[in-house]
Amino acid sequence: MSRLRLLLTNDDGIGAEGLRVLAQKVSEKADVFIMAPSGNRSGVSNSITMMKTLEIRSAGENMYSCSGTPVDCVVAALRSDFFGDVKFDAVLSGINQGANMGTDLIYSGTAAAARQASLYDIPAIALSVDSDDDNYNFNGLASFAAENLNYIISLWRKGAFVNLNAFSSERCGRIVPASLCNRDYHDKVIVEKSGDGWITRFSGGALETSGDSDNDFAVSRGGDIAFSLVASNPELLYRTGGMYGKDNSF
Repeated sequence: MSRLRLLLTNDDGIGAEGLRVLAQKVSEKADVFIMAPSGNRSGVSNSITMMKTLEIRSAGENMYSCSGTPVDCVVAALRSDFFGDVKFDAVLSGINQGANMGTDLIYSGTAAAARQASLYDIPAIALSVDSDDDNYNFNGLASFAAENLNYIISLWRKGAFVNLNAFSSERCGRIVPASLCNRDYHDKVIVEKSGDGWITRFSGGALETSGDSDNDFAVSRGGDIAFSLVASNPELLYRTGGMYGKDNSF
């Protein structure tokens, strides 16, 4: 059986540990190509660069940084001949440093990269790790992904992307279907006078998470990997309310 060919990207940037660990683990089972932002692009959602050129630089073998957004990386990799005649079997986005669950999916560049790939009918998986502090262990989710690549890709459905969330750990449990939680960030904008105008500063608050007992937050905190199949296509968003059923049906 021929090895899978995977495109990896993220929104934390080309030098992020989550991307490095994921690439290291899955490269044991697949041919890995990387196109990731040159720096942190967290929270840029589906932003795409249209009015200026992008700069792509080599960062290692089959590894490149892009001056644009996560979506720019996917577009450049899949809609040009940059990687020659390589046909990718799947796009993996992450592993993100921090959860991307529920409401986070609106803002997440990690999710956006997977969403863009799915719009091109390429199996797409977003992977994220949550933590209660600044210590993130990506080994658990990365190892699981590497050991179960074909199974994870098989979870994909046209018009959607696979969203996986795990808690920081050396070893993860099983994949469990999960509903999407609701996240209230309690954020605000601080406005200050500056000369003839004003400046603003974003200020995050205490995160509050709620939802059904089987939501992605609860599942990941229980030691398993929360799996949600999230619709990418606007028409599917309208028909499904944003997520496939737990049996992967509409």
